[in-house]
Amino acid sequence: MYGPAMATLSDTGGARPRTKTAAARPRRTQAERRAESERRMLSAAADLIAQQGFGATTLEQIGTRAGYSRGLVNQRYGSKENMVKALVGQMHANFYRQAFPDSLSAPKGLPAICEVVDIYMQTFYRAGSAMRAYYVLMAESLGVIQEIRDTFVAATGSFRTRFEEQLRHAKRAGEVSRDLHVPSAATLILSLLTGVCFLWMISPESMDLRTLRRTAIKAVEHALKPPS
Repeated sequence: MYGPAMATLSDTGGARPRTKTAAARPRRTQAERRAESERRMLSAAADLIAQQGFGATTLEQIGTRAGYSRGLVNQRYGSKENMVKALVGQMHANFYRQAFPDSLSAPKGLPAICEVVDIYMQTFYRAGSAMRAYYVLMAESLGVIQEIRDTFVAATGSFRTRFEEQLRHAKRAGEVSRDLHVPSAATLILSLLTGVCFLWMISPESMDLRTLRRTAIKAVEHALKPPS
């Protein structure tokens, strides 16, 4: 006359009943637990920095938001600056996987450049606090936190290099003007993306980022294509 729970309790000698879900769930490895804790801490850091900036954010706040102690955050990263470098590095790695695939079937030349413009602005629109934190940190690296300026110098330099590679491919394919100065064009494309995103953060209600995305793609195509 036992019910299901009572039968389980009796059969296990008084042990607490285990659900099928709990019994079937494998124990996570140390590497998996570490990856999860890092993901939660970096996500917490992005949320806080997006809300209140780098200066007002503390390791203790990050630990509390992530569900860990300040000591664990400090042990993992050593300083707030190191944590920010890890956060920016993660953002770049995630974006690069989307925007610059290594697949042989991936677009090349001008189509690739337009696709990156599209992906960049879509990512900014959808990423929420993560991308806002990125731009807050970029702005603060000019003054308050010069320690991470080198991180953004490297990041923007890497973006320019990728654009330059595709522009040279486009030049060889005859998709852009022969006299195009590749480094300048790459810098202007990156400046367009950065400027639009900064302005949208300052006054999001004054512009439609979806419409701007389409306009930006057309502007890049028009500026780069050779005269007909």
